[in-house]
Amino acid sequence: MTSYFYPYALMQTPIGALSDRFGRKPFIIVSLAGSSLASLAILGAHTFTELVILRVLAGFFAGLWYAPSMSLLTRCVSDKCRERAFGIVFSGSNAADVVIFLMVGVLGLGAFEWRNYFLVYAIPGFLCALLTWFSVKDATSEVPESTEKWKEGTTRVLSDPLVVGVLVCSVVVSLIVFSFVSFLPIYFVQARGLNASDAALLMMAYAVPTLLSGPLAGYVAGRSGYRSSLAIYFALLILVILGLPTMPMGMPMVAMLVIWGLIRTWSPTAFNTLMTRIVPAKTRGTYLGIVNACTFLGAATGPIIFGFAADIGGFGFFFTLALATSFLAMLTTYPVFKTKLTMQPAEPSG
Repeated sequence: MTSYFYPYALMQTPIGALSDRFGRKPFIIVSLAGSSLASLAILGAHTFTELVILRVLAGFFAGLWYAPSMSLLTRCVSDKCRERAFGIVFSGSNAADVVIFLMVGVLGLGAFEWRNYFLVYAIPGFLCALLTWFSVKDATSEVPESTEKWKEGTTRVLSDPLVVGVLVCSVVVSLIVFSFVSFLPIYFVQARGLNASDAALLMMAYAVPTLLSGPLAGYVAGRSGYRSSLAIYFALLILVILGLPTMPMGMPMVAMLVIWGLIRTWSPTAFNTLMTRIVPAKTRGTYLGIVNACTFLGAATGPIIFGFAADIGGFGFFFTLALATSFLAMLTTYPVFKTKLTMQPAEPSG
């Protein structure tokens, strides 16, 4: 995972800045085609080293997608629909979890050799690259800022306590979220006695609700504001962390997984749309890249930390660390609750 997530995270900020200056569509197409090709090449990998190199390349190319595409999205939807649009996009990535957990649960790892799962990933990527090439119109109506103005503006924004809080919280929340995605199936096998297929099918109780998580997060943030959205998110996150190791198997466990799935994308939806409302349109790609870089630095680091915790203290220590980390994440959102938000003026879509 780290061989994919670290290059993905490191590409976010420079690609966001470059897309602000040179357009967004070319980076999106290169990202989709390149990451799909690297994933397809895994079918021919023979050694662990080759596998890691191909995952690094896949992460590098995948990292070209997010900041340009989300910046473009803010220019193509109306201002009042932005939260909902972001939420729908965030739910798209969760569809992959549904497909993979379902395939593992039904087909297993033996009947459908593990390399073929990368083929399942690659084919839609090529199709999306073609769709982007023919149907997406880039929106580059503004002249890029000069380098000096860009540096001055970036320094000013990044020194804002609100922005610092958003970035730090993005890292900390991702430590938990991606560790859970990585290790909960293992927890169900090792600590709860399920086989791999049954654990994958149980994870469908988490994966399917994630498809609704983004639109739900966008609706709540749009109607109730970012503060209410984050408050509800952290309350339910703590409930899930406390419930997963204590709930009996069956419907109580399913209920916990459903709740977790429904809140899966609340934090990134709130933070990313918030950033688009407090930074100028000319530099949105840059700041969306910074936020997503922080998210995936946490995603890459979390499984290492939480995996080590599970090794030295078992899953009891794993969940205790997750609870402590969730309280730390809550503390980092203090600037969001304290600061009076100054929104950028609405701009026409198109």
